[in-house]
Formats: sequence, C-alpha cells, structure tokens
Amino acid sequence: MYLVREKRLITYREFCQLLQNPEARVWFDRLLIFYIETGQGKQLKRIEDILSAIQNMSSFLDRVAGGGNSIQERLEVEGISSF
Repeated sequence: MYLVREKRLITYREFCQLLQNPEARVWFDRLLIFYIETGQGKQLKRIEDILSAIQNMSSFLDRVAGGGNSIQERLEVEGISSF
C-alpha cells in the first residue's frame, strides 16, 4: 500500500495496525477469510478455478506478446510437473 501524501509504501507494522482497525480492515476481511478457508482446505474448487484462470490469462498474454509458454517453462525450471 502506498501513502500518497508521504510518497512511500506503508511498513509491515503499519499494515498490521490497519488490520486491527475495524473500519480500515473492512477492505481486507474477505481476503483474510479466503486465506483462512484455503489454509483449512475448504473450497478447493475455488483454488482450482483460480489456477485455471491464471493459466488461461498467461496463455493469452504469451500469444499476444509472441512469447513462449511462460507458466509451463517456469514449472519445468522449478521441477513441478503440473498444477
């Protein structure tokens, strides 16, 4: 997050303080719930859909930019067969 008036990014400590303020945290609540549920192994179909959307977007961008298959190449470099 960027503080326009101060022309700087917020610190981790400032971010944690924002999360303690219910009025500021309202922007993060849904994301935090998503991470907690994912960590608990809930709604795994949602994660599969996200990964599929990322793959589709990457493939589209690779075609438009005239590049290779960036995600597949990354997986191969990292020794991951597929996701």
